[in-house]
Amino acid sequence: MNPLRRNVNIQLQMGMFDFLKKRNNDFVKLESSATFGPGPLLILYNVPSDIDDDEVMDMIHDGAPIAHKQGVKLQRIQPEDLTTRLGEKTVETVLREALQADYSYATKAETNETDEKMTVPILYFSGFNNSEMMSVYNIIAQEIYMETQGLANAACAKAVEPAMKKPFRQLLEEISGDHLQAIQGE
Repeated sequence: MNPLRRNVNIQLQMGMFDFLKKRNNDFVKLESSATFGPGPLLILYNVPSDIDDDEVMDMIHDGAPIAHKQGVKLQRIQPEDLTTRLGEKTVETVLREALQADYSYATKAETNETDEKMTVPILYFSGFNNSEMMSVYNIIAQEIYMETQGLANAACAKAVEPAMKKPFRQLLEEISGDHLQAIQGE
């Protein structure tokens, strides 16, 4: 490995550890095989459309064979959806609606009023065990990074009980903000 790249990777990791240390009580510890939430469901927030659903399902097949056998449901959500139909719906409501076979949030909304931090791609998992979630995240995040030519680093989160009653927009804002702080080493 290039020594300069290795140094950058070490700095990113140290920034992430510092960030987590400062925010110790803000996160739920993931147990190795725990699952929570309806699903299996993967919400793809602001994931490039060039990575199509069939491609995502292949990545899930490779990284999460147990969830794949159970039948993973995908739901794409764009930043515009947060200013229209998703507004103040709770995380629990969004997850339940996303599991409906004929329900889709992804639309071409007329508004472009979104926060810059809300353009971070987010993979939000529900009903996955933790090891499969991380495996799928690593595969898809790498694809997003390559697809955007290194411009986008995807965030990852999992449905947890404390978040179920939050407005979905608030949850995504928190995930995006935390992700940006962590990769910037703040």
